[in-house]
Amino acid sequence: MSTELPKITFYCPRLDRSRGIRTLWLLEELGVEYDLKPYYRNAAFRAPKTLEEIHPLGKCPTILAEWKDGRSKIITETGVIHNFLIKTFDTQKKFGSAELFEEIDIDFYTQFAEGSLQPPATTHLIMFMVETRSPWFAKPLSSLVCGQVKKMWSIPETTKCVKYLEDVLSKVEENSDGELYFVGKRLTGADIMLHWHIYNVILNRDEMWGGEFTEAKYPFLAKWAKQITQRPAYKRTVQKEADLIAAHKTTAANL
Repeated sequence: MSTELPKITFYCPRLDRSRGIRTLWLLEELGVEYDLKPYYRNAAFRAPKTLEEIHPLGKCPTILAEWKDGRSKIITETGVIHNFLIKTFDTQKKFGSAELFEEIDIDFYTQFAEGSLQPPATTHLIMFMVETRSPWFAKPLSSLVCGQVKKMWSIPETTKCVKYLEDVLSKVEENSDGELYFVGKRLTGADIMLHWHIYNVILNRDEMWGGEFTEAKYPFLAKWAKQITQRPAYKRTVQKEADLIAAHKTTAANL
């Protein structure tokens, strides 16, 4: 079997509202050359039907890996994509680990981000959108229903996850040299998977959470999240995100 590294095509969503920015960020951290194929959601925030030509589920992010010997593979689901990219391109084990326990921890946080943290946080976001966008005559009912969902599930479950992560970093702080990471003393796939939820959905959305998750309450998570935004690869990712959004707005305005 060929040992040549595959060519990567990244089918990405509109990145300012998507967790897909994590995959772009990982590609930048790994220094992988890739083709970027953006797909923009419609007014109802739904992915275009043309994505189903790439994968039947029509999901983003998705990557296409193509080898010179003619083999190719479509890969979807962020955790699977990241595991593939790290195993394929991270030959120096910078973002993975050759140490068993660290590898288990990286896999845990990868699954935790999507399986434990995302569902209640995303549910809360949806409840917030329903409440704030309901017509005036439906607001009493929507506020009642959404309020109960938030009170009984999305807030307590998100709080449990966030407190757990804060506790982990508080222990890391005791033995750190100033920087905080979830596994080892360097950035790994664990940090990349967790960052979007913490930075974009929880710590910087006070209007949605009503003061539940402030930097004062979670200082270690706040420090970790801000520290990561200073990485050169992260800054390049944010700039590419801005360029994609600007290009889309220009195209839409000229239609």
